[in-house]
Amino acid sequence: MKPRSLHKWSLDPSLDGLVFLAQRFDELLFDYTLDSYKPAALNAPSLCTEALTVISAIEKDQTEAANLIPVLEELEWSIHGDIVAKSLMDVELDQYILPNPDTPLLEKKLRLEVLNRTLRSNRYIDRCKDKLANAVLQKHKRDIDFLARSLVTTLVNHGVSKAFLYQRTQDFFFKGSAPVIASTDALKPFLDGISPVIHDFNVFFIVSNDIKLIKKSLDAFGLKVHESFPADLVASAMKLDCVPESGEVIVEVENVRSFDCYSARKQAERRIDMLRDVFTLFSHRNQLSWREGTLINQCCIEVPVVVGSTKNAMQKRIDPSYILASAKLNSMISNLGLRHGSTFEKFNRIVDIHGICVTNDVPENQLLNLWISLETLAPAKGAKIGRVVRALEPFVKRHYVRRLVTAALRDLMIWNPRITRRVLRNIPLAKGLRMVPRLLRLLSLDTNSESRQSLYDECGDYHLLRYRIYCLHKLLESPKSVQAAIDSHWKKVDWQVRRIYRTRNSLVHTGDAPSYLGALIENGHDYLDMVLDAVIDLSCGERKIETLDQAFELEHLLAIGFRRRLDSLESFTDDNVGFLCEFQ
Repeated sequence: MKPRSLHKWSLDPSLDGLVFLAQRFDELLFDYTLDSYKPAALNAPSLCTEALTVISAIEKDQTEAANLIPVLEELEWSIHGDIVAKSLMDVELDQYILPNPDTPLLEKKLRLEVLNRTLRSNRYIDRCKDKLANAVLQKHKRDIDFLARSLVTTLVNHGVSKAFLYQRTQDFFFKGSAPVIASTDALKPFLDGISPVIHDFNVFFIVSNDIKLIKKSLDAFGLKVHESFPADLVASAMKLDCVPESGEVIVEVENVRSFDCYSARKQAERRIDMLRDVFTLFSHRNQLSWREGTLINQCCIEVPVVVGSTKNAMQKRIDPSYILASAKLNSMISNLGLRHGSTFEKFNRIVDIHGICVTNDVPENQLLNLWISLETLAPAKGAKIGRVVRALEPFVKRHYVRRLVTAALRDLMIWNPRITRRVLRNIPLAKGLRMVPRLLRLLSLDTNSESRQSLYDECGDYHLLRYRIYCLHKLLESPKSVQAAIDSHWKKVDWQVRRIYRTRNSLVHTGDAPSYLGALIENGHDYLDMVLDAVIDLSCGERKIETLDQAFELEHLLAIGFRRRLDSLESFTDDNVGFLCEFQ
């Protein structure tokens, strides 16, 4: 979370809600935001659609009826906390979902179809915008937080590119010099500018000259080859340095209908990708290639733009510096205990598949390989999905608080390292402690309320950081609140892992890829890396764990000890709170 300049703003207390919204949108759409603060992969409208998709698969004998249960559970949970969905519904939730297992599937399907029309995306987006405008006026940060997150989730699942939303947020709120944002009236043009409207695009790729050899096949893929750009685009192409050189030609994809230029590029590139894949059936060594920069002409905009490919979902992770990563690698090679026969081979196989995921830019392949990695890593006890879920649970639960506090420290240091160090130095009884346990005590203990207030005051117009610190304090203020947060987080991870598995099966058996595939890849990668990091630490640490089964069993025992210790506490003190952020 990086603070953005507010030089475009005429700041006034009446704008606090709008500033918070702008900062929250920036965080939601930033590629390297912690998973807990990213947009949800699905919300009420998309969960309803997913439930109908699962029912359809059940009817076709493509999946078992049991797979519908977690989807309906998540749908019910989602709507209970969704102020937009509840405002759109005509009757109580149980009249739509029909949770009774004895209810015929056809009756459940009909009720969910009605709910799906009730929560359809365009209707949901309009109501969400209305509520967001009111929340901004009232400066209700909790509602703004929920509504902004839910709006982004709905827009992305409707087909609007996350990259487009990020660009619009930066351009409107943070970049350039005009216009100055002086009132909450600025919210309407921003929301109108990100609303889903279909446009016509012509997309121009600069492709290797080899494509002319298969010119007769291009019509089947909706592609046209040109030696130069159309006359009305030549000047813009030269200005944007998007001109073919020797050995290159222009390939046009006409009349691409999409919501934004990023989505249009992705849609158009699928056609060339498909052509390249078919061509490799006959030529394995010689493959078509094209530049990343693509000239795109939009129907309602006079000047074309050059758009590159969006970031690979597997690369949306915060990496340590090259020096730190090198030190970690050297330490692992020197100390790794997983060197015994099949364990070492299995670990190497997981590392290889992880590497393929990172370097391969085909989302469907990434998700398939991520699932293979998770399934290979998990102990071989029970059915596939059950054993992966059981294997992940202790890691997710035990490391949740530490990950939140570590992310908060990173955000504070990016914002202002001088103020952060000064506040943390004032934590009583913290002599000799590192910064993460100091921050944990600042966030959790009542004795540090004055220091917390000092930090709130220092945040100034960085309303999002103040809100994030406040929310973490409420989460960490008692053992019961920590238990509730961990259990809630695990419930959502459980649902998401099962969704990854269902999506994997759908890709294998039907080839269907959902609109939220990118979010599943980001989450799956996060789960895999979290477990691998912990396993490596357990193997390289004092215990020198020798097998993956030992690592999972030890993590299971550590999680039991963690939960029992949490259950035994009535309140947190300086002496007992530290275990929340201990790695082992």
